[in-house]
Amino acid sequence: MVLSKANRPEILGHWINGGRKTTPMIDDLPGFVALWKKWWVSLQPNSRKQGGNKLQQVVEDGENWDDLQKGSINGFFNIVVSLFWWSMAIKTATQQRVFKEMVEDVSWVQDHIIAKLQSSKKRRLDDDSQEGSKGKR
Repeated sequence: MVLSKANRPEILGHWINGGRKTTPMIDDLPGFVALWKKWWVSLQPNSRKQGGNKLQQVVEDGENWDDLQKGSINGFFNIVVSLFWWSMAIKTATQQRVFKEMVEDVSWVQDHIIAKLQSSKKRRLDDDSQEGSKGKR
């Protein structure tokens, strides 16, 4: 349950390898943002990447969220904690606007991953109840 290391900001790797003991300080926010966005895009399903500079907020049938659907300390948590570091380094209104857009996109993705998980759980429960009712006949 580990997110891909490809394109991951180096500061996040250092933090993980250092045992997550201290909160890193981002000295070069524009550089961090560029790397973070590249990493975020690399984790997305292909259909989201078809919009040029901005990720599409569409969900195609059979959408695969496997690269992001990681629930461990080495999973989605790293996205959230790195957003926190980003928020602590903001100094301008423009930086705040860019950050807010990214948080909204991350939230959108979380909503869709949760919806997919709930849907698959409901299907499993429906399948189980149908199998149970067949067995009673």
